[in-house]
Amino acid sequence: MTTTVEPAIVPPTIAITMGDPAGIGPEIIVKALADHTVRPIARWVVVGDAEIWREAVATLGINVPAVVVQRLQDAESRSSTIFLDRGQLQGAPLAGKLNAACGRAALEYVRTATLLALHREVDAMVTAPLNKEAVVLAGEHFTGHTEYIAELCGAADSRMLLINDRLRVVHVTTHCSLRRACEPTVERILRTIELGHESLQLLGFQSPRIAVCGLNPHAGENGLFGNEDRAPTPEQVDQHEAELKKHGKNYEFHRYDGAGHGFFYYDRPAYRIEQALDGWQKVWAFCNKHLSTK
Repeated sequence: MTTTVEPAIVPPTIAITMGDPAGIGPEIIVKALADHTVRPIARWVVVGDAEIWREAVATLGINVPAVVVQRLQDAESRSSTIFLDRGQLQGAPLAGKLNAACGRAALEYVRTATLLALHREVDAMVTAPLNKEAVVLAGEHFTGHTEYIAELCGAADSRMLLINDRLRVVHVTTHCSLRRACEPTVERILRTIELGHESLQLLGFQSPRIAVCGLNPHAGENGLFGNEDRAPTPEQVDQHEAELKKHGKNYEFHRYDGAGHGFFYYDRPAYRIEQALDGWQKVWAFCNKHLSTK
């Protein structure tokens, strides 16, 4: 008789940054790690100030056993919850109040967790919310986690990627004014598509399908709700095609020279019946090939 012993599944090690010590992060982390459905799924490394952690535990009256260390390598490998004490604060801050020291501390927690990930000491990191105003008040140039972590990683380009079970969304612009968000360049849009494509492949999608959202309601409705979404110029189309070709992407481009804008609409002077019928046939063929559920 042969007995097969299945190898033990080693849970991932995940770092959690405490966020702003005067904010909601500490209490959220305590509640999350007290949840019996959350605690077993990983070996948790909370990065923050131990005094703030103890205060949150006492305030909530929840017992979350954690080994407090100053260096991650000092924790025993079997410890399921580790608190990496960065010792950034002198005394507990007033909850809910803007504090430059808290901003500086919160940024240090993110820096520490990022370096742990880069050095392969943790498998992933989760960030509790910090206060951007407090970080800037501490004298740091900071617009958001995305850009700061990208800089620490030496990444030339970065975008924010939101994920749920059914949908993944990549932002063309992040952490800027609405006015600036309404003025993206063609180059930035193309680069966002490229980064989105690369990220989806890393997530296991061999041939990702990417939809590009319009800026205005109904993508402008041919200028009715703004002109930012009007059809690209022939030069922009050529540029896009060159980028796709450079990266070896599978694509189809069809140009209808002289057709003009809006040639699909039968009740407009720009209508061109032959080009319109050909265009719709190609659209239906594409949908049947790539989007059909049959």
